[in-house]
Amino acid sequence: MREMNEAIIEALEGLAGVWAVGGAVRDWAIGRPFKDLDIAVEGDVRSAGAAVMAAVGGHFFLMHPASQTARVAFADGAWVDIVPLPHGLEADLQRRDYTVNALAAPIGMLRRPAPSPMPAAPPPGVVDPTGGWGDLRAGIVRLTHSTALEEDPLRTLRGLRVATTLRFATEPSTWRAIERCAPLLARVSPERVRDEWLALLDAPRARDGVARAADLGLLDVVLPEWRELEGVTQNPYHHLDVWDHTLDVLHQFDAMLSRTALEPPLRLPDDLYDDVSAYLGETVSAPHTRRALIRQAMLMHDSGKPATRTEDGVGRVRFHGHEGASADTARDWAHRFRLSGKERDFLTGVVGLHMRPGALVDPGVTERAVKRFLRDAGPAAPALFILNAADRLAARGPWTTDEEVDTQVEGTWRLLRLWFEMKHTVALPLPLSGRDLMSAYNLPAGPRIGRLIQMLRDIHLDAPFPDRTAAVEAARGLLTEEEHCDTMGEP
Repeated sequence: MREMNEAIIEALEGLAGVWAVGGAVRDWAIGRPFKDLDIAVEGDVRSAGAAVMAAVGGHFFLMHPASQTARVAFADGAWVDIVPLPHGLEADLQRRDYTVNALAAPIGMLRRPAPSPMPAAPPPGVVDPTGGWGDLRAGIVRLTHSTALEEDPLRTLRGLRVATTLRFATEPSTWRAIERCAPLLARVSPERVRDEWLALLDAPRARDGVARAADLGLLDVVLPEWRELEGVTQNPYHHLDVWDHTLDVLHQFDAMLSRTALEPPLRLPDDLYDDVSAYLGETVSAPHTRRALIRQAMLMHDSGKPATRTEDGVGRVRFHGHEGASADTARDWAHRFRLSGKERDFLTGVVGLHMRPGALVDPGVTERAVKRFLRDAGPAAPALFILNAADRLAARGPWTTDEEVDTQVEGTWRLLRLWFEMKHTVALPLPLSGRDLMSAYNLPAGPRIGRLIQMLRDIHLDAPFPDRTAAVEAARGLLTEEEHCDTMGEP
């Protein structure tokens, strides 16, 4: 995205009256790489859109024909928004949400380094009608005007996301306004809430943002199921109730990736760090990363515990089948907030399978059992291992010993290492589908296809197919053998 932004900026520099606005200017000012690029133009939005498409491609369209707000969308799911300035640049900035987002700079300024350290006054060219530059220097999130949240309630969640991402303080009256207006978030479309929420979960130290969202009432809109987890006591393997344990899982996830907060084996081993970081940064459906969806899975992995909690005559607490109930809750959440099919499958897969990795770290587990799990989990396997480690680190009750935690976490890293080794040498999931078999051999849908797929999976488990062609050829042999057996069986 950085290279694309540079090409867009270079293309727009030749046009008069083109400004970078909002988050890109904010991040540039504090020396932080920016991803989102919003453009304001004093002329025709179509001219700016044409320049963007000439530089990097994409598709131009008007999102709001009446206001002439436009977007250039790209094939990878990214986009650039372009807004006109019918009332002038300063008026546009004063209508924005937070002062740190109400800055503008000539588009070409973003190609130059920002002054460091930040001067007391914004450099020439930067337009700052609301005092955002000073708030940036002070690390404060402040509303631009008193009705900003009522005008767009999504700004309640955005303010929390900005404060969490930048580790800024929030001006007290702004916090009070967000808390007062939090119920209004329910009026916002699920897609916009989803995107803002997953952006918050993609930020470092997202656990703090989640806890603050609960305090402010925002979580009652985004994930109302959290209320049912409060105060649900667990067995003595745990030292926290279900909700506090959930928050601690998020904390442990951040700590194990920090490379400094924990000592080995309780943090991610150095030899896995690059592979895991790349995996977490992968986009499942733009702009949502695996990192954000893993954190959502962590929030929901025990959501089925209240409904499955039982206590026997001697007070032993159990949550039999809670992973399945949790997966159902995750599936409902994915439907409610309109996640893509890939995102839904990833989220529910991680939640529904999250208990299995813990049983695989035993030295007596066969290699075949491990490989079968890797096959079943597919791309979700690393997420499951990471969740398992964080889950174990967040369970420190009187029945849990340090040795048990160390064994679980070390075993988890061993499995994670195996997954990446296999990923770099073979294709883990079966490289063909039932539809491929039907097409290749003109077969009808039915149980026969299911049997063939299962046989191919068993072969793939022991001797992985390098590609689809090899799997199709193996299917030919199975079909020939099946036909031979049918013939031998005839009277």
